[in-house]
Amino acid sequence: MNDTLLLVLYSVCLGASSFFSGSETALTTLSDAAVFRLKEKNHPQAARLERLRGHLPQTISTLLIGNNLVNIAAGSIGTVLAIEALGEKWGVVTATVATTLILLIFGEVTPKTLAARNSERVACLAAPVIELLVVLFSPLARLLSGIAGVLLRPFGGSASGPADVTEEDVKSLISLSHDQGQLASEEKDILHAVLAFGDSPVVDAMVPRAKMVLLPADATFEKVEAIGRVWRYSRLPVYRETPDDIVGILHVKDLFDVTDEEEKSFDVSRHLRPAIFIPEQKRSGDLFREMRRRRFHMAVVVDELGAVSGLVTLEDLVEQILGDIDDEHDEEADSPVIDGASILIEGSYPVASLERDLGLSLDEPEMETVAGFLLKRFGRIPRTGARTWLGDTEFVVERASPRAIERIRITKKARSPEEPEAEKA
Repeated sequence: MNDTLLLVLYSVCLGASSFFSGSETALTTLSDAAVFRLKEKNHPQAARLERLRGHLPQTISTLLIGNNLVNIAAGSIGTVLAIEALGEKWGVVTATVATTLILLIFGEVTPKTLAARNSERVACLAAPVIELLVVLFSPLARLLSGIAGVLLRPFGGSASGPADVTEEDVKSLISLSHDQGQLASEEKDILHAVLAFGDSPVVDAMVPRAKMVLLPADATFEKVEAIGRVWRYSRLPVYRETPDDIVGILHVKDLFDVTDEEEKSFDVSRHLRPAIFIPEQKRSGDLFREMRRRRFHMAVVVDELGAVSGLVTLEDLVEQILGDIDDEHDEEADSPVIDGASILIEGSYPVASLERDLGLSLDEPEMETVAGFLLKRFGRIPRTGARTWLGDTEFVVERASPRAIERIRITKKARSPEEPEAEKA
């Protein structure tokens, strides 16, 4: 055969080897997210790529069959050319070494490296040819895929295609993107919160019963007005005899049209809307979808015995993802207030936030609030002015009711030897 023709065939085989190697790498490194993005852009190759990746074992088998065929052909042609040029003794050795190096560089390493860096572009360019080859090699490729599946079965594997992306994979990808500087810390936290949101129970988001603002069913119009001015809530649960007997929800805006004459004979029950009751075990994600579908913004959370546990609003659910959302009526009492060398906090201030902000270690993992920490330390509800020490940090109860610690002053200073670690509450 003419040497020029052999060189042309050798070059064609080498080019085909590069195509098969690069295409294999491009298809295996191309993510499902990239294919989905191409579909959204109506890319002409998106549907073809989805089909090829949907039958990835058969596609890879086709590419491997083609790659091996052209590599064998290239080796054979190279051997013929080398023998004609150098004789049989040195031709075989030279052809083996040269063809191996050439195929490694131009048929494997270079095309695979380029394809890995440009997987989306290479996959789109190669997709039409690959799909045609899959049809041509279909019988042999299916046979090889079946054999591979049988061989993999004892090891718990399969040749059924790309593995499903798990939630843990997504979390790892989010953290990796943050570490590489592609996501800000706030964006990372929001994305992690979105993933956790669906499975978290509503009790994690609800306002506990002790903090609920309720209206008695016999409340006068003046009382409703007074509570509305103080709390600025747009919706208020109404109970008949006890807080466990909630009979409906009052929307404050429904009272805007009440006339002076109607105020005199005001009956709050005439203005109530039905209350929605949900169990403590309900997941936040399910409740969020239900609220959007049924168009309600508040639900009463009950335990397994039907007793009221708390209240959850649409805003509470959103805050699980985005963090606290302050509106124009929210007070900032929960935020630390600097007062000279001291800070003032509400009793409900989280222990974790205090430890982070002041560098303290309260060593009370079961206590969520600073008030809870002090209640355990005092052993009872302390009076206003009671104080206790933790190392060089003084805690003073600035305000307390008969049922709760409401405000606390925290000061870092040296404790004199005559001062007790904790006063009697």
